[in-house]
Amino acid sequence: MAKPGLTVAIIGGGIAGLMFALALSKSREDIAIDIYEAGPDFSELGAGLNLWPRVLEIMDSFGLIGELQATAGKPDHEKKMQFRKGDEPGSIIWGESPASIHGIHRGDLLKILVEHTATRCQSHFHKKIVSYEDIPHQPVILNFTDGTTATCDLLVGADGVKSSVRAYMYNQMADKLQSEGRIDDEVENVRKHAKPYWSGNIIYSSKEEARRQMIITYPISQGRFINTACVVVKDDLYGTIYDGPWAVRTTNEEVVKQYNGWDAPAQALVKLAENPMRWVVNIVLDDLPTFACGRVAIIGDAAHSMTTHQAAGAMQAVEDGYVLAALLGRPETSPGTIPLALRAYDEVRRPIAQSFQRLSRQTAQMILLDKMDGVTKETSAASVYSKETLPNKNDLLQELFQWAPKSSVVPDRDRALQIYGTMVRNSNSGFEHRLPLETVLAFSKM
Repeated sequence: MAKPGLTVAIIGGGIAGLMFALALSKSREDIAIDIYEAGPDFSELGAGLNLWPRVLEIMDSFGLIGELQATAGKPDHEKKMQFRKGDEPGSIIWGESPASIHGIHRGDLLKILVEHTATRCQSHFHKKIVSYEDIPHQPVILNFTDGTTATCDLLVGADGVKSSVRAYMYNQMADKLQSEGRIDDEVENVRKHAKPYWSGNIIYSSKEEARRQMIITYPISQGRFINTACVVVKDDLYGTIYDGPWAVRTTNEEVVKQYNGWDAPAQALVKLAENPMRWVVNIVLDDLPTFACGRVAIIGDAAHSMTTHQAAGAMQAVEDGYVLAALLGRPETSPGTIPLALRAYDEVRRPIAQSFQRLSRQTAQMILLDKMDGVTKETSAASVYSKETLPNKNDLLQELFQWAPKSSVVPDRDRALQIYGTMVRNSNSGFEHRLPLETVLAFSKM
């Protein structure tokens, strides 16, 4: 067997990791791909996710649309997100997304990705990374908790919001700054990104005020199941550390109590929940200074875990892998140019992903009728407020989702390729690029 042109290690076998593996396998033939998964198999927490046209465009380019339709049904271009005010008898429809959305079971999508990556990737289970060594002119060394090691030309962390790769990357950068005598604030502004933070969102909680609640629901698996999330938002807890368990089993009674007085269909839907989970939604802060350092990158939730309110988390993970794979697939990409490819990936993908993180928070505030004149918890539930103001919310909704009907990831990919090409040419001419650590430090001062 010929020696591969590149060896890539992917940490994490969820949707982000497997989608990147699939895109990478299609980008060029001489790449060896190893996927390291901490669990006993490939699995995804949660049930449903939504796919916007941007994601379906990528899936179509990989020939997956037929399989998606077989398991999730054909996309219905009339099926859009509908927004209702339902915390009173007789719900009010006040808005609709400007583009259609396609619901699918996470497990169904993961199964498709596993089948398409099985022949091109080596999978390793019960492998949790604890650290890595990125020494110039040598392979990257991966160290696992079981005492074993592995090597690669490129390490990609797709290991979720609790990412060990992100934690090690940012702790290493902070340690270097500290060793250089930087002030404590500069060091902490970098080190803080090693941790996940509480978004202030809780799913299936009965302890919060009804004024800060919403229900998100949509069909999956060709309508055989209804995915439902009862969400509570506490903005004052955004960016704090949650020390308790992130997911625990709760009771139907606990959930139902939250929605006393709500519209009858909402109450009926909540009463159908069996063995619900209570999730504390943790995120990555939306000011992460970089998604890459040296020959190590992070993608998906490891880089930009976000709240659910734009239904964009999975979409952004898929786009990460799509753009990064396109860069690595270029014929000029070699172990020596990987840092340049990662800088181009970071320059294009980070601002886009972080904009969706912020949009998601803004969307939650809009859905919860924040700053709407005359609306309090009591007046909302009692239906004593000016209903004429609700249509104005739809105008804001259209602004928040204006990207959905007409945008494409292809221009983003092409821009990343153009940036990368310029970097490679400048590198060959002896041009010096800024070090990633200097960039991170400059960003942390902004």
